[in-house]
Amino acid sequence: MQSTKFLLLLLVAAIFLTGMGNLGGAPVGTVPKVEEEIKARVTDQSGVVTALEHFSLDGQTVIEGERGNGSITIQLRDISTLTFQHGDVKDAISAIIKLKDGQEVQLQLRKRLFFNGSTGYGAFVIRAVDVKLIEIL
Repeated sequence: MQSTKFLLLLLVAAIFLTGMGNLGGAPVGTVPKVEEEIKARVTDQSGVVTALEHFSLDGQTVIEGERGNGSITIQLRDISTLTFQHGDVKDAISAIIKLKDGQEVQLQLRKRLFFNGSTGYGAFVIRAVDVKLIEIL
C-alpha cells in the first residue's frame, strides 16, 4: 500500500515537472523578431568584432536611458555609434551615442540589457556590460 502511494506521487510529480521546460523568453538559439531591419557591427571588451543583422536591444529597435533626472528614447536607426564607458555605477553603464546627424548624447543604461542579432550562421546575444562599441550600419 505504501509503495503504491509513493509510485502514484512520483508519477504525478514527474508529469508536472516534465512540462515545465523553458519558462518564457525567446527559444534558445533564436533572434527576437524586430519591426525593422537594422544592421550593426559590435565590438566586445576583448576586441572581437561581430557583424549582425536583425539587430535589437532586448528585442526592441529603440534604446532608452537616463539623462540627468529624465529619460530619453532614441531610435536605433538614428544612431551612428554607441561607445560604452565602464565606471563605478553599480547597475548602470555610461554610453556616448553619436547620432547620424552628428550630435552626441550621453546616457546611463542598465548593465543588464542584452543586444541581439543574427550572424548569418547563428544567433548572437551579448550583455551591454560586455560591449565596447556598436556601429549601426
